[in-house]
Amino acid sequence: MDICGTLSVTVMKATSLVRIRGNSKKKRCDPFCILRVGQNRSSGMQLACAEQRTSVQSDTLSPVWNETYEFSPKKWSMTHILLIDIMDDKAEMGQVEIKVRP
Repeated sequence: MDICGTLSVTVMKATSLVRIRGNSKKKRCDPFCILRVGQNRSSGMQLACAEQRTSVQSDTLSPVWNETYEFSPKKWSMTHILLIDIMDDKAEMGQVEIKVRP
């Protein structure tokens, strides 16, 4: 079943992030999020239809964003997911996967 519509996502905050081991010499942590909506396949996300990024929050392990993003694929299906990666530079600090259901 394909459905049209808009998904609105507000990224609020993260608390007590852990500094990445490989970046232990780096004193600062400048986290940001990458939000992607795409179709979930058995081998992982494929066919990413949209990507957006939050602002970078400088020198913190408890960032606050309060930023809202909208995704409007031409058609939603039961296999769509929202994937949020919390990043510092190019290293992943954490990840959340949410199934999108109409």
